[in-house]
Amino acid sequence: MLRAGILAEIPHGFSTREEPALDSVLPGAPLILTKQVHSARALTVIAPWDGAPPEADALVTDRPGLLIGVVTADCAPVLLADRKAGVVAAAHAGWRGAVDGVIENTLAAMAELGARTSRIVAAIGPTI
Repeated sequence: MLRAGILAEIPHGFSTREEPALDSVLPGAPLILTKQVHSARALTVIAPWDGAPPEADALVTDRPGLLIGVVTADCAPVLLADRKAGVVAAAHAGWRGAVDGVIENTLAAMAELGARTSRIVAAIGPTI
């Protein structure tokens, strides 16, 4: 499990699907994912999904105890946080989503929950 120093106070990590390390991030929490479609859509999460996950490429929450994530290969995983507001996000940023504004839309969704762009820190995870 790789961790980013800039997000040290926030439970987070970058992992492979081979590494069963999710429980070390937030013990007992189910991982909330979307159906990633290389879009610019960012969703706010208040609870685990009922049924099939919606299509989106970024998740934002201010709810403690929710474990949000993205799955990547050649796209970049981007984790963002405003510690003071208690707002976190995970974005799947491929070239198409990046050009279309997935990070900008993630920041806007974070702002709707009280985050301020001047306080947001971000870590870009491993990619190929």
